[in-house]
Amino acid sequence: MRIALVTPNYNYADYLEVCIQSVIGQGVDGLEYHVCDAGSTDGSLDIIKKYEPHLASWRSGPDDGPYAAIHNVLMSSECDVFGWLNSDDMLLPGTLSYVAKVFEALPEVQWLSTLNPVILNRQGDLFSSKIPGISRESWLDRRHCGSGWLMGYGFLQQESTFFRRSLWRSAGGLDPAFPLAGDFDLWCRFFERADIHVTRRMLGCFRNHGANRSELMTQYKREARDAFRRSAERTGKRTSLIKSRLLSAGMLFKTDKIRKYFVPWSYSQQLILRGGQDKGMGGFQVVNAKYF
Repeated sequence: MRIALVTPNYNYADYLEVCIQSVIGQGVDGLEYHVCDAGSTDGSLDIIKKYEPHLASWRSGPDDGPYAAIHNVLMSSECDVFGWLNSDDMLLPGTLSYVAKVFEALPEVQWLSTLNPVILNRQGDLFSSKIPGISRESWLDRRHCGSGWLMGYGFLQQESTFFRRSLWRSAGGLDPAFPLAGDFDLWCRFFERADIHVTRRMLGCFRNHGANRSELMTQYKREARDAFRRSAERTGKRTSLIKSRLLSAGMLFKTDKIRKYFVPWSYSQQLILRGGQDKGMGGFQVVNAKYF
């Protein structure tokens, strides 16, 4: 199972080396790792050249933005599974080995993400949060637009999301019309083609240092709304506001005695667990898990 991973970078020398080390330190066979630098002037090139023997390719020079760089590399790759990691983020130990095993053992898995995203703050402290669930249905109900939307579940963590080459090419890759929310738009097009599988295993780490592109949250959410609108026009599917508001109300109650009345309206997700009895599934099993 070959994995292609791309890291775009521009003047993030303070974080780039840790990012690269988190990838090449995974120790997996068949890794194709590319670094695309947009013409940094802060010492990034020295770091990239230091790790050149571990890279499938690297380049440095003006480009059309990180999503364009990622798109161009992945469109030319023949690896089985794709992902990307921004130069200020990290992979957690063992992530790529786990991802390769899942995609090899479970051919029905088209794309994968985590229910336990990890965040690294400016002081270097790690924090994890929990997402109740992720599925096409809750995505269409706009429960993954960040906090503040109908008791939302938060965004899908991009650095913890991996997908098959066939799904990427079917969706057409990243759209330059979304310079900030390109990942969000891609998830919309993925959901139009395949439901997601999720794991409780922590996979990637988002570094929140205050200068992230995602700090431009107003523009990001505006682009996300546009991505939803375009997806609805393509599919004819609309948000179920009544169900979303009902389940949002259910989340306010902490006791099972009351929450049980909301279960009939809950969502269902494809959750990957360890311990499957079927040897052909590589020790994994997929269960249909409810959440709201």
